[in-house]
Amino acid sequence: MAKLQLVTGTTSYIAQVFVQDSSSTTGAGLTGLAYNTGSLTAYYHRDTDTTATAISLVTMTVGTYTSSGFKEIDSTNMPGWYQLCPPTGALASGAKSCAIHLKGATNMAPLPLEIELTATNNQDGVHGGLTCLPNTAVTTNASLLTSGTGTDQLSVASGLINVGKINGISTGSVTTVSAVQGTTIAPTFTSALMKVDVTDWNATAVANPATAGIPEVNIKNVNNISASSVTTVAAVVGTSIAPTFTGSLIKSDVTDWNGTAVSAPATAGIPEVNEKNINNVATTAVTTVKAVQGLTTADTVVTVSGNVNGNVGGSVGSVTGAVGSVTGNVGGSVGSVTGAVGSVTGAVGSVTGAVGSIGPGGIAAASFAANAITSSVVATSQNNASADALLGRTDGVETGYTPQASLRLILSASAAKLSGAATTTVSIRDVNDTVDRIVATVDASGDRTAVVLTTT
Repeated sequence: MAKLQLVTGTTSYIAQVFVQDSSSTTGAGLTGLAYNTGSLTAYYHRDTDTTATAISLVTMTVGTYTSSGFKEIDSTNMPGWYQLCPPTGALASGAKSCAIHLKGATNMAPLPLEIELTATNNQDGVHGGLTCLPNTAVTTNASLLTSGTGTDQLSVASGLINVGKINGISTGSVTTVSAVQGTTIAPTFTSALMKVDVTDWNATAVANPATAGIPEVNIKNVNNISASSVTTVAAVVGTSIAPTFTGSLIKSDVTDWNGTAVSAPATAGIPEVNEKNINNVATTAVTTVKAVQGLTTADTVVTVSGNVNGNVGGSVGSVTGAVGSVTGNVGGSVGSVTGAVGSVTGAVGSVTGAVGSIGPGGIAAASFAANAITSSVVATSQNNASADALLGRTDGVETGYTPQASLRLILSASAAKLSGAATTTVSIRDVNDTVDRIVATVDASGDRTAVVLTTT
């Protein structure tokens, strides 16, 4: 019985198999088999399956994988040899072996084939398919370390490793290395850094710090000021500080101003100041305040050259620039606006200039004065819109009939073609002769008994 070894999950595998001629006494191979030879069957069984699975053989091209393919290789030069392509499911992961059996054709000896499904790959010449090993040939970067003098190799002499550098420093510069991990180290390096545990400072034992990893230091100078000049340092972060320094800066919390307690500000961190002078000018003489964003004033402001985002409680004399929008309230009156106003979301008493647009319900009917809107100032598009709205007014003449529909019926009745006058059905066309506008059923006296109207 033929036995093979494949990596579990192998796909597109072509097996080379030998079919023996059962009628031969010399063990010769059987030639002439094809995928559809009479009585030829093929089955496979995985060690985890409960039943065998039939393989529906198909033809194939020798050397090209076709699932379930079966093809004779060369009946003259290799009699009895065939190629068989196991279906992918036969070799899928989840089993350790798969048995394949072909039989049934005339003079065909049964062909058993066992395939061991392994986790390793004997066709992998680098690491045998073992993911725990680097998939890189030795002596190249990221490969297994081996002994030797090449790249990624250890130089070994008499079982000892010859180290060329320590921490990137040539061993020729290392004068003392007398320790292993966990022992005391007394090294001397040139231009090298190393991690150390300080136990003494200038032959004096280092005291255990209050907080692990943070050394306790006796300060000689503070900000280049001799510690002997520092008369008071009485605080740590978060406490009151009462220091005296010479030529140094310090972060402090102001609790008094010239002997007067500082009041708590409305916004933390922003002091409240009662201004006596502005730009060296007494506040009583200041007539102009150039506003910054967020300024709110409830007094008369002579000139505002910046932006006012809040509400103005007093009167505004005049605005000489453009006003983008007013979203707050103006409590008093506005004398005049000589620039453009982008939008006003509140109420406007009266406007003597041009208004770009007015939203629905923006102007009450009672607000129109006599001759407020004349034909000379109404745009043509507005005239057309008004006319269209009137002609299309629902139930404008009678229930179900707009003025436009009624005019179409009147025009057809008075000016369009008519047919069937001598019959019981009279039809009247529209003036463009495209549709029967009026169709009337009449009796012998010519009286209308039924009417069908088309107004579209």
